[in-house]
Amino acid sequence: MPTRDNRDVEEKPDIISQQELADEENRIFAEYHERFHPHAYRQVFYPPEAETWRVDALYVEGFFEAARLLLKGIANRSLNQCIDGFPAVFLCRHYLELALKYALFHSGWLKDSNHNADDNGIKPVGKNFGHNLQKLWDTVIAELKSRGIATGLDLDFVAQFVKEFDAIDKHNVRFRYAGEELPASATHETLNIDFDSLLFNLQRTYDVLSSLDSYLVETHGENEEWEEIQNSW
Repeated sequence: MPTRDNRDVEEKPDIISQQELADEENRIFAEYHERFHPHAYRQVFYPPEAETWRVDALYVEGFFEAARLLLKGIANRSLNQCIDGFPAVFLCRHYLELALKYALFHSGWLKDSNHNADDNGIKPVGKNFGHNLQKLWDTVIAELKSRGIATGLDLDFVAQFVKEFDAIDKHNVRFRYAGEELPASATHETLNIDFDSLLFNLQRTYDVLSSLDSYLVETHGENEEWEEIQNSW
């Protein structure tokens, strides 16, 4: 019995029934109607009675992990890079800034690899650097060299990550705002971002900088123990 070639059979478009249309209309109506219905406000923040307080959080790890999760979603296509991409890039940059500031701060704990710095000589790290990644990185490297600290870590890789981020977003504003003011100026040029490479570079940088920070903190602790032993003689 002859059959028709499948190529000659036109695919029929999906037809939405009247009931499906009605259900969708009711869903949309209910969603928007709810926005006009009063709700009791739920308190979010509960500051302590003391005038000074802190946020109990791991900032470096938090921004890194949030960025990594977004980038993984973009890489596996479960998230939309046009929506979730720029927050991911911002989180990457902010992680990098915090990681560099912690590394610089902890390098100040050491006089050299075998001796700790005087506590009174340890300086805070923050406002004097602003959001300048390159200045932070150059200072970290200079501090390590001045103290004779050689870790063997792949610092050259981090240097390239810092250099590229600093070049594309020197003042930490390109991924926070659509422009200097609203309405944002339109342009025909678009920044292309390789999110797979960003995820790889982020993870590699985290591995190196977290190892550097751990080394600085642990060296300080070992020096402190050795000084206590010497003082006990």
